[in-house]
Amino acid sequence: RRVHGDENTACLCVFNSKMKAPPVLRAGIWSFSLMTVGDLLMQSISNANNGSGRKQFAVMESNAQKESKIQPFFSSNKAETLIQNWDAPRTMRFAAAGLCVHGPYFHMMYGAVDRLFNRYMPLCSNNSTAKFGRLVVSNLSRNVIKTLFVQVTIFPVYLSLLYSFLATLENTHTHEKINSHTIRASIKHKIHTKLWDTFCIGWCVWPPTNLIQYCYVPVHWRVPFVGVVGVGWNSFLSWENSRK
Repeated sequence: RRVHGDENTACLCVFNSKMKAPPVLRAGIWSFSLMTVGDLLMQSISNANNGSGRKQFAVMESNAQKESKIQPFFSSNKAETLIQNWDAPRTMRFAAAGLCVHGPYFHMMYGAVDRLFNRYMPLCSNNSTAKFGRLVVSNLSRNVIKTLFVQVTIFPVYLSLLYSFLATLENTHTHEKINSHTIRASIKHKIHTKLWDTFCIGWCVWPPTNLIQYCYVPVHWRVPFVGVVGVGWNSFLSWENSRK
């Protein structure tokens, strides 16, 4: 049984069986979907809470109050305002990161981690214990070690690749002249200012999520459980990346 460090591979066991495509492509499409939803969610929240959004919503509510005392929670006018404030290139960049970086990277890295642990800490025949040399550990202990290993090794490399990829796309999207020095400076700044905070918050999210899902969440609820956490995590990544 595989231990998952984030939302991507935890759900692929179901997604793969429903779609005929190369595994790397399936992983990319799944990450593309979750990262798109996460960015759209964060943009909706941000646009609703920023100054211009509050002002527009206040005007709409004031006009609507003249017509009715009962206000809908989400009106068509609010939806139109959110669409007008939607940063489509930002969503496209984030979706591209899911398709090109997150999905393929974790698909390949988790395969490597599985092979590593199957070789040096294989499960016993009862699937409830594992051997590490002469030491016998429980399957839960094996999962904990595997999760911590992923968080220390694979996770920070992914964050570096993600922010480098997004910084490159953000620079190519501008109308200014593109040069390698500008891109390198942007990548260095983004990693320097965002990597550590994201890494620390990731430690607060994914190890507890994995332990909760394996210890308390029934098998048939693990896909939606990790999917919901994944959307929330991607929303945070979208906010952190756009934060100045």
